[in-house]
Order: sequence, then C-alpha cells, then structure tokens
Amino acid sequence: MNKNPNVFISHASDDKERFVIEFATRLRNKGIEAWVDEWEMLPGDSLVDKIFNQGLSNADYFIIVLSTVSVTRPWVMEELNYGVIKRIESGTKIIPVVIDDCNVPEVLKSTLWTKISDLKNYDESFEKITAQIFGRTLKPELGQLPKYASQEIVELNGLNKIDTKILKILGDYSIDKNETHIDVEELFGEGNGDELNLTTVLSSMEILEDDGLIDYHETTNSRSCRFTMKGLHEYCKSFMPSYEELIDKIGGLIVNEDVLRNSDLSSRTNKPIILINNILDILENEGLLELTKYCSGEKRIWKISEKLKRQLES
Repeated sequence: MNKNPNVFISHASDDKERFVIEFATRLRNKGIEAWVDEWEMLPGDSLVDKIFNQGLSNADYFIIVLSTVSVTRPWVMEELNYGVIKRIESGTKIIPVVIDDCNVPEVLKSTLWTKISDLKNYDESFEKITAQIFGRTLKPELGQLPKYASQEIVELNGLNKIDTKILKILGDYSIDKNETHIDVEELFGEGNGDELNLTTVLSSMEILEDDGLIDYHETTNSRSCRFTMKGLHEYCKSFMPSYEELIDKIGGLIVNEDVLRNSDLSSRTNKPIILINNILDILENEGLLELTKYCSGEKRIWKISEKLKRQLES
C-alpha cells in the first residue's frame, strides 16, 4: 500500500488564520500528511522534540510559507536551515510558497517557488504544489507520431522515398479532412523536419504533377494542390489495405441494392465523400457506369453497364 507523503509546513503564527490552516486542510484532504504545530503539539510538549525530531525529521517535503512576517522570524529561519540540511543529506524537497511581496531568503533564490496572490483563490497554484508532492507532471501526454513519421515508406514505381512520403502525407490529409483542396504551406509549413524542408516538398510536388498524380497551383500569395483521379487512386492502392474490397463493396451496393447516390454510398460504407467520388469517377472512366454530376456536389448513377454486373458475378 502506498504511503501518504509527509509534509512539514514552516510558517509564522501570524499567517495561520489567513492562510496556513486552510491550506494544510486542503493538503490533508488530498491524502497528504500535512504537519502543522497547532495540530501536533499539546501543553507541556518540547518544541525542539516535536518540531525537529518528529515533524521535520519525518518530512518528505518541506513547505515554507514566506510572508512579510515569516521572513523576519528567527524560528522560521531555523526551520529553513534544518530543511536545507535535510535537502543536502537526504534529498528532502523544499517548496517555497510566497503569499506576500517579501524578500525571499538567499538560500532559496535558486529554488523555484510558487507565488499566491489571492489567498481565497489559488486552485492553479495548489494543483502545482500537489503535483510536485505526488511526483505527477502537469505536462500533457505525449501523442502518437504522425502516420507519415511512424510508418516505413516503400518507394512507389517511378517515385523516390521522399516523393512517396509526400504523396502519403497529402493522401492522409485529404482523406482525413475530406478535402479535395490542400493548402501546401498550411500542411507543410517550413517542412516536417530536416528531411522534408519546404524546398524538398516543392521539388516533390513538381515530380508528382509531372506524373499526373496531383494538380499543383502557385501564386504570389499561396501554394496549393489537389489530387487527380489517378493520384488519389494510386494513394489508395498503396496505403489503404482494404481499398480493393471497398471498390467491390461499392459495386455490390450499386448493382444489388440500387444505391445510386454518392452521399448514400458514403453513409453505407462510412467512408468520406472524397473517396466515394473518386471511386465513382474511376468506374465511369472504365466504362462500368455513367454519372450525372450536379453543381451541389451530388453524383448520381443513371446507367450501370453489363460489364460491372459480370465483374461482380465473377
């Protein structure tokens, strides 16, 4: 079973009511064994024995509350000196909590302290203090590497490794965002590391356009591209393992279930409309069906060839 951390709170008596008692209570509510003299000492107890031999000696963390009053109190400075010795000898952490505009003791100048300006509202500072005590970082969790960085890239026919990687990044973005138009500068910025600097990206764009995989446009204010039908088809064949099965499924929905609109095919397959549209264009280009295309973006199948039906049968 995990041990509750022990924390000694060094402070001036004048700061008890305005801050220390409420602060220590909050710590205890978090499972932190906060040691405050008022709670631990009874009439007749030895100050030295209770504070130094019990409170400070057993402390995992030493919190010193710094105020205009406490920095002038010799007793608080004695406790601080003991805390510094414990830090040197056994690694006890010292956490300064500053509640007034006061002179921080020289021995703490190299220690990061927490400043509390509003003694009635300091949730953020309290969270940082408890995170330190429990050894918990407030840093956001580290996410997964982008697909283009975490997957091994196999060169496609006629393209080198960089060109292939650029094609994959473009395809991942286009499918994920369901966008035909790709802002090159927004996607790549100054590149994605040394290997993909902007000069290299633009060189690959030229290669991809020469191969008929993208249409690239550049003006004085922008750089953009979009996939050609061939380009998106090549991306899907290379990087979508279930792509051929998806084409067969769409063919089956068209022929067997009379699903004739691109939006309905997108809903039935749970695939982005950009992918559905490209597959329909490919089927039309191969003479397997004929489409009516509307300004709204709707595509509707009005003729299905016997060839498509036979392909499904086989």
